[in-house]
Amino acid sequence: MSEFLVVVGEGSRAESWFERGVRAAERAGAGAPGREIRGPRVRVAAWPRRAKPGLAAASSGRRWLIASGSWFADDGTQVGDEAALLRALADRGAEAVASGLEGFFALAVGDEREATIVTEPIGSRHVYVRDGDGVTAAGTSALVLAALDDTALDPIGCQEFLATGVMYEDRTPYAAVRALPPASIVALDAGRWRVSARSWSIRRLQPETLDAGEAVEAFGSAMLAVGRRLARAFARPVADLTAGWDSRILCAFLRGSAVSFETTVTGTADEPDVVLSTRIAQRLGLQHRVIPSGAAPDFDEISRSLTLTDGLCNALGYARVYRVHRELAQRFDASLNGSFGEVARGYWWELLGPTPAASAPLDAEHIARRRYAAGAPALALWPTAERLEPVPHFAGVLRRLDGELASAPLAFRLDRAYLRMRMRCWQGRIASSTDRLWPCLSPLIFRSALEPLLRTKADVRLRNRFARRVLARFAPDLARLPLESGGPASPMTPWNAWRFLPEAFGFAGKVVRKLTGQRTYARTLEETAAPRLALWRDDRLRDALDPQRMELGAHVDRDALAGLLAATREPEFGHELVFGNLLALELGLRRLRTLRHG
Repeated sequence: MSEFLVVVGEGSRAESWFERGVRAAERAGAGAPGREIRGPRVRVAAWPRRAKPGLAAASSGRRWLIASGSWFADDGTQVGDEAALLRALADRGAEAVASGLEGFFALAVGDEREATIVTEPIGSRHVYVRDGDGVTAAGTSALVLAALDDTALDPIGCQEFLATGVMYEDRTPYAAVRALPPASIVALDAGRWRVSARSWSIRRLQPETLDAGEAVEAFGSAMLAVGRRLARAFARPVADLTAGWDSRILCAFLRGSAVSFETTVTGTADEPDVVLSTRIAQRLGLQHRVIPSGAAPDFDEISRSLTLTDGLCNALGYARVYRVHRELAQRFDASLNGSFGEVARGYWWELLGPTPAASAPLDAEHIARRRYAAGAPALALWPTAERLEPVPHFAGVLRRLDGELASAPLAFRLDRAYLRMRMRCWQGRIASSTDRLWPCLSPLIFRSALEPLLRTKADVRLRNRFARRVLARFAPDLARLPLESGGPASPMTPWNAWRFLPEAFGFAGKVVRKLTGQRTYARTLEETAAPRLALWRDDRLRDALDPQRMELGAHVDRDALAGLLAATREPEFGHELVFGNLLALELGLRRLRTLRHG
Protein backbone atom coordinates (compact mmCIF):
# COMPACT_ATOMS: atom_id res chain seq x y z
CA MET A 1 0.00 0.00 0.00
CA SER A 2 1.07 3.53 -0.61
CA GLU A 3 -0.29 6.83 0.49
CA PHE A 4 -0.36 9.26 -2.39
CA LEU A 5 -0.81 12.87 -3.42
CA VAL A 6 -1.61 13.82 -7.01
CA VAL A 7 -1.69 17.45 -8.19
CA VAL A 8 -2.90 18.33 -11.69
CA GLY A 9 -2.41 21.79 -13.12
CA GLU A 10 0.13 24.14 -14.62
CA GLY A 11 2.07 27.08 -13.33
CA SER A 12 3.22 28.30 -9.95
CA ARG A 13 -0.01 27.50 -8.12
CA ALA A 14 0.17 23.81 -9.04
CA GLU A 15 3.84 23.68 -8.05
CA SER A 16 3.05 25.46 -4.77
CA TRP A 17 0.25 23.04 -3.91
CA PHE A 18 2.50 20.07 -4.58
CA GLU A 19 5.38 21.42 -2.49
CA ARG A 20 3.03 22.28 0.37
CA GLY A 21 1.45 18.84 0.19
CA VAL A 22 4.77 17.01 0.33
CA ARG A 23 5.92 19.10 3.30
CA ALA A 24 2.58 18.63 5.06
CA ALA A 25 2.72 14.84 4.63
CA GLU A 26 6.27 14.75 5.98
CA ARG A 27 5.30 16.80 9.04
CA ALA A 28 2.16 14.73 9.56
CA GLY A 29 4.22 11.58 10.02
CA ALA A 30 4.60 10.06 6.54
CA GLY A 31 8.25 11.09 6.20
CA ALA A 32 9.98 11.77 2.90
CA PRO A 33 8.24 10.44 -0.24
CA GLY A 34 9.38 7.07 -1.49
CA ARG A 35 8.68 8.23 -5.04
CA GLU A 36 8.08 11.55 -6.79
CA ILE A 37 6.96 12.23 -10.35
CA ARG A 38 7.08 15.74 -11.71
CA GLY A 39 5.68 16.42 -15.14
CA PRO A 40 4.62 19.65 -16.86
CA ARG A 41 1.03 19.12 -15.76
CA VAL A 42 0.94 16.22 -13.27
CA ARG A 43 2.92 15.86 -10.06
CA VAL A 44 2.77 12.74 -7.85
CA ALA A 45 4.25 11.77 -4.49
CA ALA A 46 3.90 8.38 -2.79
CA TRP A 47 4.77 7.09 0.66
CA PRO A 48 5.00 3.51 2.03
CA ARG A 49 3.03 2.26 5.01
CA ARG A 50 4.38 3.43 8.35
CA ALA A 51 5.18 -0.06 9.69
CA LYS A 52 5.94 -1.91 6.44
CA PRO A 53 8.58 -1.00 3.84
CA GLY A 54 8.07 -0.86 0.10
CA LEU A 55 5.84 1.01 -2.31
CA ALA A 56 2.93 -0.52 -4.22
CA ALA A 57 3.83 1.34 -7.40
CA ALA A 58 4.92 0.79 -11.00
CA SER A 59 6.01 2.83 -13.98
CA SER A 60 6.51 2.17 -17.68
CA GLY A 61 7.77 4.93 -19.89
CA ARG A 62 5.74 7.97 -18.94
CA ARG A 63 2.93 5.92 -17.39
CA TRP A 64 2.80 5.43 -13.62
CA LEU A 65 0.60 3.70 -11.03
CA ILE A 66 0.30 4.06 -7.26
CA ALA A 67 -1.85 1.51 -5.38
CA SER A 68 -3.22 2.16 -1.91
CA GLY A 69 -4.62 -0.73 0.10
CA SER A 70 -4.91 -4.33 -1.17
CA TRP A 71 -6.30 -4.98 -4.66
CA PHE A 72 -7.17 -8.24 -6.41
CA ALA A 73 -8.02 -8.59 -10.14
CA ASP A 74 -10.16 -11.16 -11.92
CA ASP A 75 -7.19 -12.18 -14.10
CA GLY A 76 -5.39 -13.57 -11.05
CA THR A 77 -3.04 -10.65 -10.44
CA GLN A 78 -3.13 -8.97 -7.05
CA VAL A 79 -1.33 -6.64 -4.66
CA GLY A 80 2.37 -6.88 -5.49
CA ASP A 81 1.70 -7.22 -9.23
CA GLU A 82 1.46 -3.48 -9.89
CA ALA A 83 3.50 -3.69 -13.13
CA ALA A 84 0.97 -6.17 -14.56
CA LEU A 85 -1.91 -3.95 -13.42
CA LEU A 86 -0.36 -0.94 -15.13
CA ARG A 87 -0.06 -2.92 -18.37
CA ALA A 88 -3.68 -4.04 -18.11
CA LEU A 89 -4.83 -0.46 -17.59
CA ALA A 90 -2.87 0.65 -20.67
CA ASP A 91 -4.19 -2.22 -22.81
CA ARG A 92 -7.81 -2.45 -21.70
CA GLY A 93 -8.61 0.93 -20.18
CA ALA A 94 -9.56 1.93 -16.65
CA GLU A 95 -13.26 1.08 -16.91
CA ALA A 96 -12.72 -2.50 -18.14
CA VAL A 97 -9.98 -3.22 -15.59
CA ALA A 98 -11.77 -1.58 -12.65
CA SER A 99 -14.88 -3.70 -13.20
CA GLY A 100 -12.76 -6.78 -12.43
CA LEU A 101 -11.07 -5.44 -9.29
CA GLU A 102 -12.09 -6.15 -5.72
CA GLY A 103 -10.66 -5.76 -2.24
CA PHE A 104 -9.87 -2.69 -0.15
CA PHE A 105 -7.98 -0.26 -2.36
CA ALA A 106 -7.69 2.97 -4.28
CA LEU A 107 -5.54 3.49 -7.38
CA ALA A 108 -3.92 6.56 -8.87
CA VAL A 109 -2.78 6.15 -12.47
CA GLY A 110 -1.66 8.51 -15.22
CA ASP A 111 1.21 10.08 -17.11
CA GLU A 112 2.78 13.54 -17.34
CA ARG A 113 -0.43 15.08 -18.73
CA GLU A 114 -3.37 13.35 -17.02
CA ALA A 115 -4.32 11.44 -13.88
CA THR A 116 -7.17 9.16 -12.85
CA ILE A 117 -8.30 7.82 -9.48
CA VAL A 118 -10.04 4.43 -9.22
CA THR A 119 -12.06 3.70 -6.06
CA GLU A 120 -13.22 0.25 -4.94
CA PRO A 121 -16.88 -0.89 -5.03
CA ILE A 122 -17.81 0.12 -1.45
CA GLY A 123 -15.48 3.14 -1.30
CA SER A 124 -14.18 2.17 2.14
CA ARG A 125 -10.56 3.00 1.20
CA HIS A 126 -10.99 6.74 1.40
CA VAL A 127 -9.55 9.15 -1.14
CA TYR A 128 -10.13 12.89 -1.03
CA VAL A 129 -10.10 15.71 -3.57
CA ARG A 130 -10.03 19.51 -3.71
CA ASP A 131 -9.77 21.96 -6.58
CA GLY A 132 -9.60 25.64 -7.34
CA ASP A 133 -8.07 28.25 -9.62
CA GLY A 134 -6.96 25.78 -12.29
CA VAL A 135 -5.50 23.14 -9.96
CA THR A 136 -6.93 19.83 -8.69
CA ALA A 137 -5.40 17.67 -5.97
CA ALA A 138 -6.36 14.19 -4.79
CA GLY A 139 -4.87 12.05 -2.07
CA THR A 140 -5.34 9.64 0.79
CA SER A 141 -5.12 12.33 3.50
CA ALA A 142 -7.88 14.90 3.95
CA LEU A 143 -5.61 16.80 6.32
CA VAL A 144 -2.83 17.13 3.74
CA LEU A 145 -5.32 18.43 1.16
CA ALA A 146 -6.71 20.90 3.68
CA ALA A 147 -3.15 22.17 4.26
CA LEU A 148 -2.67 23.05 0.59
CA ASP A 149 -4.59 26.31 0.88
CA ASP A 150 -7.09 28.10 3.06
CA THR A 151 -10.44 26.41 3.60
CA ALA A 152 -13.45 27.09 5.75
CA LEU A 153 -14.84 24.38 7.97
CA ASP A 154 -17.85 22.43 6.77
CA PRO A 155 -20.43 23.03 9.53
CA ILE A 156 -22.48 19.96 8.61
CA GLY A 157 -19.48 17.63 8.43
CA CYS A 158 -18.19 18.94 11.76
CA GLN A 159 -21.56 18.58 13.48
CA GLU A 160 -22.05 15.07 12.11
CA PHE A 161 -18.65 14.12 13.46
CA LEU A 162 -19.07 15.75 16.86
CA ALA A 163 -22.50 14.19 17.40
CA THR A 164 -21.81 10.69 16.04
CA GLY A 165 -18.11 10.28 15.20
CA VAL A 166 -18.99 9.81 11.51
CA MET A 167 -19.21 12.09 8.47
CA TYR A 168 -21.60 11.09 5.70
CA GLU A 169 -21.95 11.40 1.93
CA ASP A 170 -18.81 13.21 0.69
CA ARG A 171 -18.22 15.41 3.72
CA THR A 172 -15.02 16.05 5.69
CA PRO A 173 -14.46 18.75 8.34
CA TYR A 174 -13.16 21.00 5.56
CA ALA A 175 -15.48 22.68 3.06
CA ALA A 176 -12.93 22.49 0.23
CA VAL A 177 -12.06 18.80 0.74
CA ARG A 178 -14.50 16.11 -0.40
CA ALA A 179 -14.39 12.30 -0.25
CA LEU A 180 -14.53 10.64 -3.65
CA PRO A 181 -17.51 8.35 -4.39
CA PRO A 182 -17.24 4.54 -4.42
CA ALA A 183 -16.94 2.35 -7.52
CA SER A 184 -15.79 5.35 -9.55
CA ILE A 185 -13.24 6.18 -12.18
CA VAL A 186 -12.44 9.81 -11.50
CA ALA A 187 -10.66 11.98 -14.05
CA LEU A 188 -8.59 14.80 -12.53
CA ASP A 189 -8.32 17.91 -14.63
CA ALA A 190 -6.81 21.31 -13.99
CA GLY A 191 -9.30 22.94 -11.64
CA ARG A 192 -12.02 20.29 -11.68
CA TRP A 193 -12.70 16.58 -11.32
CA ARG A 194 -15.43 14.36 -12.71
CA VAL A 195 -16.64 10.78 -12.52
CA SER A 196 -16.02 9.42 -16.01
CA ALA A 197 -17.42 5.91 -15.38
CA ARG A 198 -18.73 3.57 -12.70
CA SER A 199 -17.05 0.21 -12.18
CA TRP A 200 -19.85 -1.42 -10.17
CA SER A 201 -23.39 -0.72 -9.05
CA ILE A 202 -25.63 -2.51 -6.59
CA ARG A 203 -28.52 -1.69 -8.92
CA ARG A 204 -27.24 -4.33 -11.35
CA LEU A 205 -27.93 -7.07 -8.83
CA GLN A 206 -31.20 -8.96 -8.62
CA PRO A 207 -32.31 -9.24 -4.98
CA GLU A 208 -34.40 -12.15 -3.70
CA THR A 209 -33.09 -14.53 -6.40
CA LEU A 210 -30.96 -16.99 -4.38
CA ASP A 211 -32.58 -19.53 -2.10
CA ALA A 212 -30.79 -21.04 0.90
CA GLY A 213 -28.88 -23.82 -0.85
CA GLU A 214 -27.78 -21.73 -3.81
CA ALA A 215 -26.75 -18.83 -1.58
CA VAL A 216 -24.71 -20.95 0.81
CA GLU A 217 -22.80 -22.57 -2.05
CA ALA A 218 -22.23 -19.32 -3.95
CA PHE A 219 -21.03 -17.45 -0.87
CA GLY A 220 -18.90 -20.35 0.33
CA SER A 221 -17.21 -20.82 -3.05
CA ALA A 222 -16.44 -17.10 -3.23
CA MET A 223 -15.00 -16.99 0.28
CA LEU A 224 -12.80 -20.03 -0.32
CA ALA A 225 -11.45 -18.40 -3.48
CA VAL A 226 -10.81 -15.15 -1.58
CA GLY A 227 -8.98 -17.12 1.11
CA ARG A 228 -6.70 -18.75 -1.45
CA ARG A 229 -5.82 -15.33 -2.84
CA LEU A 230 -5.09 -13.99 0.64
CA ALA A 231 -2.78 -16.95 1.25
CA ARG A 232 -0.72 -15.87 -1.76
CA ALA A 233 -0.75 -12.19 -0.78
CA PHE A 234 0.18 -12.45 2.90
CA ALA A 235 2.59 -15.00 4.34
CA ARG A 236 1.67 -14.47 7.99
CA PRO A 237 -1.69 -12.77 8.61
CA VAL A 238 -3.47 -12.50 11.94
CA ALA A 239 -7.27 -12.71 12.14
CA ASP A 240 -9.67 -11.32 14.72
CA LEU A 241 -11.49 -14.02 16.68
CA THR A 242 -14.18 -13.03 19.18
CA ALA A 243 -17.30 -14.63 20.61
CA GLY A 244 -19.48 -13.42 17.75
CA TRP A 245 -20.57 -14.53 14.30
CA ASP A 246 -18.47 -12.57 11.84
CA SER A 247 -14.99 -13.52 13.04
CA ARG A 248 -16.15 -17.15 13.29
CA ILE A 249 -17.21 -17.10 9.64
CA LEU A 250 -13.91 -15.45 8.71
CA CYS A 251 -11.85 -18.11 10.49
CA ALA A 252 -13.95 -20.89 8.98
CA PHE A 253 -13.04 -19.86 5.45
CA LEU A 254 -9.42 -18.99 6.19
CA ARG A 255 -9.02 -22.49 7.57
CA GLY A 256 -10.91 -23.99 4.64
CA SER A 257 -8.61 -22.16 2.21
CA ALA A 258 -5.48 -23.48 3.93
CA VAL A 259 -4.38 -19.99 4.95
CA SER A 260 -1.58 -20.09 7.50
CA PHE A 261 -2.87 -17.67 10.12
CA GLU A 262 -3.02 -16.97 13.84
CA THR A 263 -5.84 -15.32 15.75
CA THR A 264 -6.11 -12.48 18.22
CA VAL A 265 -8.58 -10.91 20.62
CA THR A 266 -8.38 -7.87 22.90
CA GLY A 267 -9.91 -7.74 26.35
CA THR A 268 -9.67 -8.82 29.97
CA ALA A 269 -9.38 -12.45 30.98
CA ASP A 270 -13.02 -12.74 32.11
CA GLU A 271 -14.67 -11.10 29.10
CA PRO A 272 -16.82 -13.42 26.94
CA ASP A 273 -14.84 -12.49 23.80
CA VAL A 274 -11.62 -13.63 25.43
CA VAL A 275 -13.00 -16.72 27.15
CA LEU A 276 -14.89 -18.09 24.15
CA SER A 277 -12.36 -17.16 21.48
CA THR A 278 -9.60 -18.83 23.50
CA ARG A 279 -11.74 -21.95 23.79
CA ILE A 280 -12.46 -21.94 20.05
CA ALA A 281 -8.78 -21.47 19.15
CA GLN A 282 -7.77 -24.34 21.42
CA ARG A 283 -10.37 -26.66 19.87
CA LEU A 284 -9.22 -25.75 16.36
CA GLY A 285 -5.50 -25.89 17.15
CA LEU A 286 -4.94 -22.21 16.32
CA GLN A 287 -2.24 -20.04 17.85
CA HIS A 288 -4.23 -17.38 19.69
CA ARG A 289 -2.86 -14.10 21.01
CA VAL A 290 -4.78 -12.32 23.77
CA ILE A 291 -3.91 -8.63 24.01
CA PRO A 292 -4.94 -7.15 27.37
CA SER A 293 -7.18 -4.09 27.20
CA GLY A 294 -4.74 -2.14 29.33
CA ALA A 295 -5.24 1.30 30.74
CA ALA A 296 -7.23 3.99 29.00
CA PRO A 297 -5.18 5.86 26.38
CA ASP A 298 -3.27 8.86 27.63
CA PHE A 299 -2.60 12.10 25.77
CA ASP A 300 0.64 10.79 24.25
CA GLU A 301 -1.06 7.74 22.74
CA ILE A 302 -3.87 9.85 21.38
CA SER A 303 -1.40 12.26 19.78
CA ARG A 304 0.56 9.42 18.16
CA SER A 305 -2.58 7.78 16.77
CA LEU A 306 -3.54 11.09 15.17
CA THR A 307 -0.75 10.56 12.62
CA LEU A 308 -2.96 7.82 11.14
CA THR A 309 -6.45 9.29 11.57
CA ASP A 310 -5.80 12.99 10.80
CA GLY A 311 -8.34 13.62 13.58
CA LEU A 312 -11.18 11.91 11.68
CA CYS A 313 -11.83 9.10 14.21
CA ASN A 314 -12.88 9.24 17.86
CA ALA A 315 -9.68 10.10 19.74
CA LEU A 316 -10.07 7.66 22.63
CA GLY A 317 -11.55 4.82 20.59
CA TYR A 318 -8.93 4.88 17.86
CA ALA A 319 -5.99 5.26 20.25
CA ARG A 320 -6.90 1.80 21.58
CA VAL A 321 -7.09 0.42 18.03
CA TYR A 322 -3.69 1.96 17.30
CA ARG A 323 -2.19 0.38 20.42
CA VAL A 324 -3.29 -3.09 19.36
CA HIS A 325 -2.27 -2.81 15.70
CA ARG A 326 1.10 -1.29 16.49
CA GLU A 327 1.87 -4.42 18.53
CA LEU A 328 0.50 -6.86 15.96
CA ALA A 329 2.32 -5.18 13.07
CA GLN A 330 5.65 -6.12 14.67
CA ARG A 331 4.86 -9.85 14.33
CA PHE A 332 2.51 -10.32 11.38
CA ASP A 333 2.12 -9.28 7.73
CA ALA A 334 -1.53 -8.22 7.71
CA SER A 335 -4.65 -7.90 9.84
CA LEU A 336 -7.85 -9.64 8.70
CA ASN A 337 -11.25 -8.98 10.25
CA GLY A 338 -14.88 -10.01 9.84
CA SER A 339 -16.33 -6.59 9.01
CA PHE A 340 -19.16 -6.73 6.44
CA GLY A 341 -20.27 -10.07 7.88
CA GLU A 342 -23.29 -8.19 9.20
CA VAL A 343 -24.74 -8.28 5.68
CA ALA A 344 -24.97 -12.08 5.93
CA ARG A 345 -27.08 -11.70 9.06
CA GLY A 346 -29.69 -9.15 8.05
CA TYR A 347 -28.25 -6.50 10.35
CA TRP A 348 -30.76 -3.85 11.52
CA TRP A 349 -33.61 -5.58 9.65
CA GLU A 350 -35.69 -5.51 12.83
CA LEU A 351 -36.35 -1.88 11.89
CA LEU A 352 -38.26 -3.00 8.78
CA GLY A 353 -41.11 -4.83 10.47
CA PRO A 354 -42.29 -8.37 9.73
CA THR A 355 -41.88 -8.27 5.92
CA PRO A 356 -38.32 -7.17 5.01
CA ALA A 357 -38.69 -8.53 1.48
CA ALA A 358 -41.66 -6.25 0.71
CA SER A 359 -41.43 -3.30 -1.66
CA ALA A 360 -42.72 -0.40 0.42
CA PRO A 361 -41.72 3.11 1.48
CA LEU A 362 -38.66 3.15 3.73
CA ASP A 363 -39.38 4.80 7.08
CA ALA A 364 -36.27 6.99 7.01
CA GLU A 365 -37.12 8.90 10.19
CA HIS A 366 -37.63 5.70 12.18
CA ILE A 367 -34.30 4.26 11.01
CA ALA A 368 -32.50 7.55 11.62
CA ARG A 369 -33.94 7.82 15.13
CA ARG A 370 -33.12 4.23 16.08
CA ARG A 371 -29.68 3.96 14.49
CA TYR A 372 -27.91 6.90 12.83
CA ALA A 373 -29.14 9.59 15.23
CA ALA A 374 -29.49 7.33 18.27
CA GLY A 375 -28.06 9.23 21.23
CA ALA A 376 -26.73 12.01 19.01
CA PRO A 377 -27.10 15.39 20.72
CA ALA A 378 -28.12 18.58 18.94
CA LEU A 379 -25.10 20.78 19.62
CA ALA A 380 -25.76 24.52 19.87
CA LEU A 381 -22.29 25.56 18.67
CA TRP A 382 -23.25 26.89 15.24
CA PRO A 383 -25.79 29.59 14.36
CA THR A 384 -29.39 28.40 14.16
CA ALA A 385 -29.41 28.51 10.35
CA GLU A 386 -26.46 26.08 10.20
CA ARG A 387 -27.46 23.91 13.16
CA LEU A 388 -27.95 20.19 12.57
CA GLU A 389 -31.02 18.48 14.01
CA PRO A 390 -29.95 14.83 14.06
CA VAL A 391 -33.14 12.91 13.22
CA PRO A 392 -34.36 14.98 10.24
CA HIS A 393 -30.80 15.38 8.98
CA PHE A 394 -29.97 11.68 8.91
CA ALA A 395 -33.43 10.87 7.58
CA GLY A 396 -32.63 13.19 4.68
CA VAL A 397 -29.32 11.41 4.03
CA LEU A 398 -31.18 8.09 3.96
CA ARG A 399 -33.86 9.38 1.59
CA ARG A 400 -31.29 10.72 -0.87
CA LEU A 401 -29.53 7.37 -0.92
CA ASP A 402 -32.75 5.35 -1.05
CA GLY A 403 -34.18 7.31 -3.98
CA GLU A 404 -32.09 5.30 -6.43
CA LEU A 405 -33.63 1.99 -5.27
CA ALA A 406 -37.14 3.00 -4.27
CA SER A 407 -38.84 0.03 -5.98
CA ALA A 408 -36.50 -2.66 -4.60
CA PRO A 409 -37.25 -4.81 -1.52
CA LEU A 410 -36.83 -3.06 1.82
CA ALA A 411 -34.09 -5.40 3.04
CA PHE A 412 -32.01 -4.83 -0.09
CA ARG A 413 -32.32 -1.06 0.33
CA LEU A 414 -31.38 -1.15 4.00
CA ASP A 415 -28.36 -3.33 3.13
CA ARG A 416 -27.29 -0.73 0.60
CA ALA A 417 -27.71 2.07 3.15
CA TYR A 418 -25.75 0.05 5.69
CA LEU A 419 -22.88 -0.48 3.24
CA ARG A 420 -22.76 3.13 2.10
CA MET A 421 -23.38 4.88 5.41
CA ARG A 422 -22.15 2.59 8.15
CA MET A 423 -19.41 0.56 6.50
CA ARG A 424 -18.05 3.12 4.06
CA CYS A 425 -18.29 6.17 6.29
CA TRP A 426 -17.55 4.70 9.73
CA GLN A 427 -15.73 1.39 9.35
CA GLY A 428 -13.96 2.61 6.22
CA ARG A 429 -12.49 5.60 8.01
CA ILE A 430 -11.10 3.37 10.78
CA ALA A 431 -9.78 0.80 8.30
CA SER A 432 -8.25 3.49 6.07
CA SER A 433 -6.42 4.89 9.08
CA THR A 434 -5.11 1.49 10.15
CA ASP A 435 -4.11 0.61 6.58
CA ARG A 436 -1.69 3.53 6.69
CA LEU A 437 0.20 1.55 9.34
CA TRP A 438 0.03 -1.95 7.79
CA PRO A 439 -2.28 -4.06 5.58
CA CYS A 440 -5.75 -4.20 7.08
CA LEU A 441 -8.80 -5.63 5.28
CA SER A 442 -11.89 -7.77 5.57
CA PRO A 443 -12.30 -10.65 3.11
CA LEU A 444 -16.04 -10.05 3.24
CA ILE A 445 -15.63 -6.68 1.50
CA PHE A 446 -14.74 -8.55 -1.70
CA ARG A 447 -17.36 -7.98 -4.37
CA SER A 448 -17.49 -11.69 -5.20
CA ALA A 449 -18.47 -12.45 -1.58
CA LEU A 450 -20.91 -9.57 -1.09
CA GLU A 451 -22.92 -10.08 -4.25
CA PRO A 452 -24.35 -13.50 -3.33
CA LEU A 453 -25.34 -12.13 0.08
CA LEU A 454 -27.16 -9.18 -1.45
CA ARG A 455 -29.03 -11.52 -3.83
CA THR A 456 -30.09 -13.99 -1.14
CA LYS A 457 -33.74 -14.10 -0.16
CA ALA A 458 -34.50 -12.11 2.97
CA ASP A 459 -36.13 -14.96 4.88
CA VAL A 460 -32.93 -16.99 4.49
CA ARG A 461 -30.84 -14.32 6.22
CA LEU A 462 -33.27 -13.44 9.01
CA ARG A 463 -32.14 -14.02 12.60
CA ASN A 464 -28.73 -15.43 11.64
CA ARG A 465 -30.23 -18.35 9.70
CA PHE A 466 -27.83 -17.92 6.82
CA ALA A 467 -24.76 -17.67 9.07
CA ARG A 468 -25.82 -20.91 10.79
CA ARG A 469 -26.24 -22.70 7.47
CA VAL A 470 -22.85 -21.49 6.22
CA LEU A 471 -21.03 -22.70 9.32
CA ALA A 472 -22.86 -26.02 9.32
CA ARG A 473 -21.90 -26.56 5.67
CA PHE A 474 -18.26 -25.38 5.70
CA ALA A 475 -17.15 -25.65 9.35
CA PRO A 476 -19.42 -28.00 11.31
CA ASP A 477 -16.96 -28.19 14.22
CA LEU A 478 -17.15 -24.40 14.58
CA ALA A 479 -20.93 -24.49 14.28
CA ARG A 480 -21.19 -26.83 17.26
CA LEU A 481 -19.19 -24.53 19.57
CA PRO A 482 -21.28 -22.12 21.69
CA LEU A 483 -21.72 -18.43 21.02
CA GLU A 484 -21.71 -15.73 23.68
CA SER A 485 -25.48 -16.30 23.96
CA GLY A 486 -24.81 -19.84 25.16
CA GLY A 487 -26.37 -21.62 22.19
CA PRO A 488 -24.50 -23.25 19.31
CA ALA A 489 -23.88 -21.58 15.95
CA SER A 490 -25.57 -24.42 14.05
CA PRO A 491 -29.17 -24.47 12.74
CA MET A 492 -31.79 -25.62 15.23
CA THR A 493 -33.23 -29.10 14.74
CA PRO A 494 -35.51 -31.29 16.89
CA TRP A 495 -32.39 -33.21 17.98
CA ASN A 496 -30.39 -30.23 19.22
CA ALA A 497 -33.13 -27.83 20.37
CA TRP A 498 -32.19 -28.37 24.02
CA ARG A 499 -28.79 -26.78 23.34
CA PHE A 500 -30.53 -23.47 22.55
CA LEU A 501 -32.14 -23.11 26.01
CA PRO A 502 -29.39 -20.77 27.36
CA GLU A 503 -29.90 -18.55 24.33
CA ALA A 504 -33.66 -18.47 24.91
CA PHE A 505 -33.25 -17.56 28.57
CA GLY A 506 -30.72 -14.88 27.69
CA PHE A 507 -33.04 -13.37 25.08
CA ALA A 508 -35.91 -13.33 27.59
CA GLY A 509 -33.74 -11.52 30.11
CA LYS A 510 -32.74 -8.97 27.49
CA VAL A 511 -36.39 -8.30 26.69
CA VAL A 512 -37.19 -7.80 30.38
CA ARG A 513 -34.27 -5.39 30.81
CA LYS A 514 -35.36 -3.44 27.75
CA LEU A 515 -38.97 -3.21 28.93
CA THR A 516 -37.84 -2.01 32.35
CA GLY A 517 -35.48 0.60 30.87
CA GLN A 518 -32.24 -1.17 31.77
CA ARG A 519 -29.19 -1.20 29.53
CA THR A 520 -29.07 -4.31 27.35
CA TYR A 521 -25.38 -4.12 26.44
CA ALA A 522 -22.16 -3.45 28.30
CA ARG A 523 -20.54 -0.05 28.02
CA THR A 524 -17.20 0.13 26.27
CA LEU A 525 -14.38 1.92 28.05
CA GLU A 526 -14.93 4.91 25.75
CA GLU A 527 -18.53 5.14 27.01
CA THR A 528 -17.51 5.55 30.65
CA ALA A 529 -16.34 8.67 32.45
CA ALA A 530 -12.99 7.31 33.64
CA PRO A 531 -10.85 7.99 30.51
CA ARG A 532 -12.34 11.45 30.06
CA LEU A 533 -11.77 12.52 33.67
CA ALA A 534 -8.23 11.10 33.67
CA LEU A 535 -7.38 13.08 30.54
CA TRP A 536 -8.69 16.29 32.07
CA ARG A 537 -5.96 15.98 34.71
CA ASP A 538 -3.30 16.36 31.98
CA ASP A 539 -2.09 19.94 31.46
CA ARG A 540 -1.65 19.30 27.72
CA LEU A 541 -5.29 18.37 27.34
CA ARG A 542 -6.42 21.42 29.29
CA ASP A 543 -4.29 23.54 26.98
CA ALA A 544 -5.70 21.86 23.86
CA LEU A 545 -9.29 22.28 25.05
CA ASP A 546 -9.08 25.83 26.36
CA PRO A 547 -12.20 27.35 24.74
CA GLN A 548 -10.57 30.76 24.41
CA ARG A 549 -7.65 29.37 22.41
CA MET A 550 -9.14 26.42 20.56
CA GLU A 551 -8.96 26.34 16.77
CA LEU A 552 -12.60 25.24 16.67
CA GLY A 553 -13.53 28.31 18.70
CA ALA A 554 -12.78 30.55 15.73
CA HIS A 555 -15.66 28.90 13.85
CA VAL A 556 -18.34 28.45 16.53
CA ASP A 557 -19.93 30.30 19.44
CA ARG A 558 -17.14 30.34 22.04
CA ASP A 559 -19.57 30.66 24.96
CA ALA A 560 -21.48 27.58 23.78
CA LEU A 561 -18.17 25.76 23.31
CA ALA A 562 -17.09 26.74 26.83
CA GLY A 563 -20.38 25.40 28.18
CA LEU A 564 -19.94 22.07 26.40
CA LEU A 565 -16.37 21.73 27.66
CA ALA A 566 -17.41 22.56 31.20
CA ALA A 567 -19.97 19.74 31.01
CA THR A 568 -17.27 17.29 29.90
CA ARG A 569 -15.34 17.99 33.10
CA GLU A 570 -18.19 16.76 35.27
CA PRO A 571 -18.44 13.09 36.36
CA GLU A 572 -21.94 12.84 34.91
CA PHE A 573 -21.73 13.81 31.23
CA GLY A 574 -24.48 12.39 29.08
CA HIS A 575 -22.59 12.02 25.80
CA GLU A 576 -19.28 10.28 26.41
CA LEU A 577 -18.41 9.69 22.75
CA VAL A 578 -18.85 13.41 22.01
CA PHE A 579 -15.81 14.14 24.16
CA GLY A 580 -13.57 11.83 22.09
CA ASN A 581 -14.98 13.27 18.87
CA LEU A 582 -14.41 16.85 20.03
CA LEU A 583 -10.85 16.08 21.09
CA ALA A 584 -10.09 14.43 17.73
CA LEU A 585 -11.50 17.34 15.75
CA GLU A 586 -9.61 19.94 17.77
CA LEU A 587 -6.30 18.08 17.63
CA GLY A 588 -6.76 17.69 13.88
CA LEU A 589 -7.35 21.43 13.51
CA ARG A 590 -4.30 22.21 15.62
CA ARG A 591 -2.22 19.91 13.46
CA LEU A 592 -3.59 21.59 10.34
CA ARG A 593 -2.35 24.93 11.62
CA THR A 594 1.10 23.42 12.18
CA LEU A 595 1.17 21.86 8.72
CA ARG A 596 0.30 25.16 7.09
CA HIS A 597 2.58 27.43 9.05
CA GLY A 598 5.33 25.19 10.36
